[in-house]
Amino acid sequence: MTNTPSGELGVPARADLVGWYQNSAQPGERGAVVLAAHVDLKGVRGVFFRLADLRKGDAVTVHGSDGVHRYRVASVTQVAKDAIGRTKVFDVAGPDELVLVTCGGQFDRVARSYRDNVVVRAMPA
Repeated sequence: MTNTPSGELGVPARADLVGWYQNSAQPGERGAVVLAAHVDLKGVRGVFFRLADLRKGDAVTVHGSDGVHRYRVASVTQVAKDAIGRTKVFDVAGPDELVLVTCGGQFDRVARSYRDNVVVRAMPA
């Protein structure tokens, strides 16, 4: 649902939706589940508006087609957008985990984009 034509992670066109990276596992499957959503969009708070406020140990719940999946936050990091491809965010063959991605850091008014990404990693609870 959320891959660009080149296969990269895309973000939904609406602030109230969460996108799933098609090359990752689905909730409940083995491997990493990668989800992305906006922090805000055109003045509207996005689904992940408070993602950067999460702390280690916080609970995260994902509602999938097969039920509810519970996770505990393991880490919250901020990564420069031009460096995110060099992180293990897209290592979907890695451990069973939930990876949540949104924009963060300083907003560049000229580029109309945030300079960084916030990445939350959570382990099955």
